[in-house]
Amino acid sequence: MALELSVYRKEDENVVIIKMKGQLDTETHTQLLDKAKQLITKSVTGMILDLEGLEYVSSMGISAILMIRKMFEEKNASFVMVNMPVQIVKVFEIVQALPDVRIFESMEEADRYFMEIQQRAKEGGR
Repeated sequence: MALELSVYRKEDENVVIIKMKGQLDTETHTQLLDKAKQLITKSVTGMILDLEGLEYVSSMGISAILMIRKMFEEKNASFVMVNMPVQIVKVFEIVQALPDVRIFESMEEADRYFMEIQQRAKEGGR
C-alpha cells in the first residue's frame, strides 16, 4: 500500500501538520522525509505528525521519523505526534525509539501544548 501525505499549516502558530495514511516503510519513508525537508523553514516553530491513518510502520519508517525529529529540534522547533494507532504504539514501545518525544492522543491536546509554549515565550520564559 502507498503512503498518502496531507499537509496543513497553522499560520497563526507557525506549526506544520503532516497527516499520514497508509504504510510508512522502505518504499515510502523517503516520501515523508522529502516532505518534511520542504516544510522546515525559519518561521516554523513546530511539527505535528498525525498518525491516525497510519496502518503500518517499518524500521525505515521509524528511522525517518527520528530523522525528522532531529531536523526540527536542531531548528529549535517542537516535534510531537498525535492520534497514534494502537499497533503503531506497540512498535514504538518495542523498539523504545522515542522515549522522550511528546505523543498526544488528539490534535486538541497538541494545540494546547503549542499554545502554552507560545504563551511562555511571550512572557519571556522558555
